[in-house]
Amino acid sequence: MNKIEIHLMALCLMLVFAACSHHNGRSIEDIRNASFDKKQISRGDNNPNRIVYEDDVDALMVSLFYGKTLKEINCVLGWDDSKMTKTTNLLIENGMLSEKNGVYTPTVFVLPLKEGLALMEESNSIAKEIADGMIAQLGRFKALHDKMDISKQYSFHDLSFFYLSDIVLDMGQIRDVERLYLKKERPLRNGKQYYFSIMEKDTTRGEEALGIYGNQGLVNNDSIYIGVYGNTRFQKADWDDYKNKEMYCFSKNDFNILFNEFNKQFLPTLIDILEKNRAEFQKLYIDYEDSVKISFEEFFIWYYHLIYTEATNQLIKKGVIKKPESGVLYYQLKH
Repeated sequence: MNKIEIHLMALCLMLVFAACSHHNGRSIEDIRNASFDKKQISRGDNNPNRIVYEDDVDALMVSLFYGKTLKEINCVLGWDDSKMTKTTNLLIENGMLSEKNGVYTPTVFVLPLKEGLALMEESNSIAKEIADGMIAQLGRFKALHDKMDISKQYSFHDLSFFYLSDIVLDMGQIRDVERLYLKKERPLRNGKQYYFSIMEKDTTRGEEALGIYGNQGLVNNDSIYIGVYGNTRFQKADWDDYKNKEMYCFSKNDFNILFNEFNKQFLPTLIDILEKNRAEFQKLYIDYEDSVKISFEEFFIWYYHLIYTEATNQLIKKGVIKKPESGVLYYQLKH
């Protein structure tokens, strides 16, 4: 090999290295070594294609969020051309990725940790409005608790985490927020309707991405629903072993109060607060949209998770909500 050939080979290696260490501030290696939660909001047989759960697809999507090219990403992932083509085509087919003039852009909610922390900070003031509004109606919530069969065993404070966070803000309210505030159906992706997110988590905290509280169904049949609510789901190997956990059991009467009175109690106030802040949400969406191709509705529904998480945390700090030491609460509903 002569000097010219050696020089050309060295130049090629430098170009490859430069391509793989993209100029957009965060390396693909760093993205690949990060940890991400993948979440969906769906009902029934409306689930994303399994392709999105395959190894390194989250790194691919987050790298594209940062404006990396497929060539740069392949330098790190080490995929062959056929695998990259197959993966991107499946993601496009399933409504998770778009392509225009060779530029690939995520069409689901992608949120790296840095951007997520900034959005969480933005949510503080509206979360305070929501928390203050709930405190103002605390007497009414307690009166509803007193009508329930479970009140014979547990105090309102014992169940405040489930009542105020899961029922009033999350599981018991999310469809109302979609219906009355967003006024649109969930996006249609290859015949399925669902929202989907890829969010980076801080692995030092032992919580789900950005500490978001969420509900997970464990059993659902004609008579009962068993679920777990909190932000440390999936963090332990036995998190779904509900048979060995303390279980709060709600009767059919309790179920009707929870989903026909408890959630509706705060709904007008919540929708009013959201409407008052719509312009701020639109501004945040426009700033975020530079990196993805999603609707305002899809952006907002995930931002709403940050808002109610922050509202929950504020209520915990004020002593209004009693959060379980484990970070999760197991419950059974008869319906």
